[in-house]
Amino acid sequence: MRGWIVVLIVLVLGGTLATLLWKARPEAKPPITPSWAPEEEPKPEPAPLGEKPKTIVRVRVVLPDGPRPASAYAWFRVRPGDTNYNYPARLEADTVVVEIPSGKGELSLQVGGCVVEGWMVDVPQGQTSEIGPYTLRRAPTLRGRVVDEDGKPVTNAFVFPKVGDASVPLTGTHDDGRFSFDGLPEGEAVLRVKCDTMVDSIVEYDHHADADPVEIVLERGMKLSGRVLDAEGKPVDSVYASVVDMTAPKDRARMSFPSVEDDGCFEVRLVPGRYRVQTNHEGRAAIELVEIVEGKDAEITLQFEPR
Repeated sequence: MRGWIVVLIVLVLGGTLATLLWKARPEAKPPITPSWAPEEEPKPEPAPLGEKPKTIVRVRVVLPDGPRPASAYAWFRVRPGDTNYNYPARLEADTVVVEIPSGKGELSLQVGGCVVEGWMVDVPQGQTSEIGPYTLRRAPTLRGRVVDEDGKPVTNAFVFPKVGDASVPLTGTHDDGRFSFDGLPEGEAVLRVKCDTMVDSIVEYDHHADADPVEIVLERGMKLSGRVLDAEGKPVDSVYASVVDMTAPKDRARMSFPSVEDDGCFEVRLVPGRYRVQTNHEGRAAIELVEIVEGKDAEITLQFEPR
């Protein structure tokens, strides 16, 4: 019995001594960094999902005679059919400087007072690229005015211009119905005009330096109100409707492509005639025919069939 008591005392005293020694240990100090050691470089933050790091591209250009341009814009399209993304650019002497994502694609430049030009380029990542020189041409300004059938100015109409394969961003009409474009070459211009309160129109115009401003007359037409529904009768949004005149199915001047709003509704102004209205969603099509009569608005519902 005494032997067990002695063992117990030894264990208690040993545990107490170990605790005292642990508390009395010297505190660990952080390692000393030598003065010659380089500082750790901060790691670059990753680019946001879906956004490529941009590369500086310097495009050398030969400017035409005349006043020096005051502005420059750039578009870069990675693949044919992609949206042209607009990037800010600056003009430094005879060089346009722009930052765009790396990759192969079509780079288009519009320097103030010059014809918009485009080239296929291969932009490497992480290094400055220099291309050119490219000779730029002076561009005559395309001016015009949009009016209604009574000759009154139409405001907030959008004009989409194109001369051959050359195009520049759309513009809207001012309070007096006037608009202008910079950057188009001389030639046969095609102007597509869209206004929510008027019938869409496409006009051809001989664009050259001495041409008079073009006047575009829009008709009020009749209003077609439509709804797009799924098989269960719920609204379908984020789609487009195509409206084609059955008497001239290939005449783009008689076509309209209204966008469908969040509530599944759309509106379009049309001249009298028989039209084919269609929309597509998830591989399915909904089609209806409608007759537009002078002096009467119309309504239509496009509903997809069950799968």
